[in-house]
Amino acid sequence: MAKLRQFEIFAKLAGTGNMSEAAMALGLSQPALSQQLRSLERRLGLKLFERLPKGLQLTPSGRELIGPARMVLSAVKDFGDAADHFAARPAGSIRFGVTPTIGPYLMPAVIKVLHRRYPELRLFIREGIPALQQAELAAGELDMILSPMPISGVGLH
Repeated sequence: MAKLRQFEIFAKLAGTGNMSEAAMALGLSQPALSQQLRSLERRLGLKLFERLPKGLQLTPSGRELIGPARMVLSAVKDFGDAADHFAARPAGSIRFGVTPTIGPYLMPAVIKVLHRRYPELRLFIREGIPALQQAELAAGELDMILSPMPISGVGLH
């Protein structure tokens, strides 16, 4: 399978039609860019570009594959943007187990602060018996628990 860097090279070459310009834009030497293009073409078993005296031109196969290659690059960018967003501001859902003896006293204030700071965060709270919740946490059914001491179990603290 093609490497992500080869998709970037393919897309940049398709956009510029020029090896020198694409190499400079990608921070590569022209020989390194050429080698990566040849490697991609070998891996695919087809030519993506016709080499012309004044640059490059997509082959019919290249024209068919440039759209999907750009979609891959766009998906990778979207994934990175989403990861950056979540790293900067927690979002998603957390399955949180609490005991009936602690939860009603501590959770209202915690929920208020979390909702104000992280409006995209969803907190699913489930009351239960501490020993059972520790087992649910170990089984991946809960993400975290608030439990009275002592807590015993591998990886629990």
